[in-house]
Amino acid sequence: MADARLPGNSDRTVIVGRTGTGKTIAGAWHLSLKKFATFPWIVFDTKRDPFFKELWRMQGAKKIRFSDRVGKDGLHYIQPLPHEMKSDAAEDFLWRLHKRGRVGIFIDEGYMFDKFSDALTALYTQGRTLNIPMITLSQKPKYLNMFTFSEAQFFQVFPLNDLNDRKRIAEFSPIDPKVRLREHHSLWYDVGRNSVVELSPVPAPDRLLENFEAQLRATKRAI
Repeated sequence: MADARLPGNSDRTVIVGRTGTGKTIAGAWHLSLKKFATFPWIVFDTKRDPFFKELWRMQGAKKIRFSDRVGKDGLHYIQPLPHEMKSDAAEDFLWRLHKRGRVGIFIDEGYMFDKFSDALTALYTQGRTLNIPMITLSQKPKYLNMFTFSEAQFFQVFPLNDLNDRKRIAEFSPIDPKVRLREHHSLWYDVGRNSVVELSPVPAPDRLLENFEAQLRATKRAI
């Protein structure tokens, strides 16, 4: 990432790629760099990836439900069933996050949310003003809310097989998803600088878990 600018505390980042390309670990790396003592982050963990199973075992990670209030800091996670992601409870929860502001949102599979969710659209279009950074991951970009892409400041693109998924990315960035990349490499598009660079693989999962553990300890000391 030596030549790439990283997202700030109000930026939206979208990470896409087919299964097995490394997007989940890349997203986890971005999340591991956040300061959970500054304001809370919410992870919508619908896939229950093995990496996140390890992370949630750490002291300080807090499991919540859609009906719960979010604290002033820390790392929180929700593990809804697929049908719950499109429920009124999920929509109400997103509106509450929109109202409070100063909260980070990490979505491990963006198409699980209702593509036409009013609350999700509001978060994407107004989140920067409200200090609501977002990291959205997906293996199927063609199914995502349009504002996931139009309002993103950063794109990280791993290989995509589906032609329509590749077209979706090309609509909003100069990235050519047909470019052949080495394993776990990706293309990084900085919208503000209008620049595309190739990224090497992010640190290994064990290293990322160490980063999270340090961040969670720092959050505990700040209480």
